[in-house]
Amino acid sequence: MVNGRRSYVIIGNGIAGTSAAETIRKNDQNARVVLIAEEPYPLYNRVALPPYLKLKVTEKKVLMRTVEQHQQRGIELLLNTRAEALDTSNKVVHASNGESYPYDALLLAVGGTPNHLDAPGAEARGVCYFQTLDDTNEILEIASRAKHAVTFGGSYISYELTEGFASRGILTTWVMRGPRFLRQVLDDVGGQMVEKLAARHDVSIIYGDEPGQVDAKGNHVVAAWTKSKQRIAADLVGCGLGLRLNTRVCRGTDIHIHRGILTDRFLETNVPGVYAAGDCAEFYDMYLHIYNTIGTWESAGLQGRLAALNMMCEHPGDRQPFQHVPTYTSTLFDSKITVFGSTPSDQPMLDSLVQYDMDSFAYKRLFFHEHLLVGGVLIGSAAKSRTPLMQVVKERREILNDDRAALLDLGPAAGSREADLEEASVE
Repeated sequence: MVNGRRSYVIIGNGIAGTSAAETIRKNDQNARVVLIAEEPYPLYNRVALPPYLKLKVTEKKVLMRTVEQHQQRGIELLLNTRAEALDTSNKVVHASNGESYPYDALLLAVGGTPNHLDAPGAEARGVCYFQTLDDTNEILEIASRAKHAVTFGGSYISYELTEGFASRGILTTWVMRGPRFLRQVLDDVGGQMVEKLAARHDVSIIYGDEPGQVDAKGNHVVAAWTKSKQRIAADLVGCGLGLRLNTRVCRGTDIHIHRGILTDRFLETNVPGVYAAGDCAEFYDMYLHIYNTIGTWESAGLQGRLAALNMMCEHPGDRQPFQHVPTYTSTLFDSKITVFGSTPSDQPMLDSLVQYDMDSFAYKRLFFHEHLLVGGVLIGSAAKSRTPLMQVVKERREILNDDRAALLDLGPAAGSREADLEEASVE
């Protein structure tokens, strides 16, 4: 603190970091707020990237903040700048611009980096990832001329790339290592439903296979091989191979790292005054009483705002814990999918119960831990029951084994309206 003025440094200008910076400024007009960003752009809406890829929105709709807006708010935005090292003993961040930034409280909102394709030819033009605005613009440029595409991975990102390519009329083959899309969240029936939806968009799926190599001509992709020696013609190779959480900046410090940056329920790390939020935070989950990570836009924004408020508290007893049931909602070709709460992808020990109608493409799978409903996945019209099911999760209502099946028939309250798809809100 200098002359009674507190200093806050935030590393990462995604929704978690920017929300934190703006929350601090709203509540403390005198504080120094420094926002360090490796990105070349101020905040943009990552939820809008899939519809942007499908040409449903313009780039203007993707951008959410300008440099001028940060200046007007008195937030020191440092673009194209990397946090090189943390000195948590002296409370200083050393940055790639040669400057050092002292802090009273620090927020790490550093997100993650897509795992890159590890195969011969992976550096060829046309091998694409899908995390940033620059990634999307590169794909759009190539997609304007592409006729064939391959996507690798069974993740949300690989699906978004697959649908994005198919929506542009590009004949797409989707290759995944597992036996189905979201293999730990959907069962066999759910996987069959996704396959039928994909086929309606001329997307073919290859299961139980992995990337082998990429063929290029003139340094541009012309085909991709799987490890089982299937050759697939391709002008684009989209990769959704998981995310590596960015913990590099914590090296050489006492900050505890596991899958992500470990925090308590208040989003503070084991080092006093250092907090984490967003994809990189492995926080203490108040619903499951375990350490957990959440990779959704909504959760990251909520964590950023709460971390900021907790960073500003003069008395630790005034801080509030993070309590939130995460939700991911997306199109699923010409249907929709909602995943909420905890699933076997992060907690393999969960029990489940399934209800489906293949003819109407309606699917509901609920997940239980002991006598609690903790999450679920909904496809098609089943998504209408999202709100009442999430309420059961939030209330930690005890559900006896004999009563579980009744939750499958739980529908929306009379007159209620489920929220629109997350991506539709940016149009």
